[in-house]
Amino acid sequence: MYWQNSSSGTSTSDAASSKTFTSNTTRYLRQRHSTSGLWSSARTVSVVVYTKPSTPASPPKTYLNGSTRVSKPSASSGCTMYWQTSASGTSTSDAASSKTFTSNTTRYLRQKHSTSGLWSSARTVS
Repeated sequence: MYWQNSSSGTSTSDAASSKTFTSNTTRYLRQRHSTSGLWSSARTVSVVVYTKPSTPASPPKTYLNGSTRVSKPSASSGCTMYWQTSASGTSTSDAASSKTFTSNTTRYLRQKHSTSGLWSSARTVS
């Protein structure tokens, strides 16, 4: 099986069993019969490369009498932002737009891309 740049390609220079892509692309795979030299139809391989979402911006805080209200910043396109109890958390149960804290505590904000499922690094909120 050979990787091709077009569906009608007949190059035998790339028979790699796997490939790494760093950008979106379309490539084709074709087989060549070892005796007859006839080529198969091409199988299209469409590649979409996703990058990890950016770390959330620092959230705005409102200091009230005895509590602090923290509002989530805007999420990146295609992402939803979630509150976490640890920097490596991956819970999707808390997407509240704001939180009010009455004692010293640390929470984290992380973004999850809706298509790729990739998570951002955490923004510490304390």
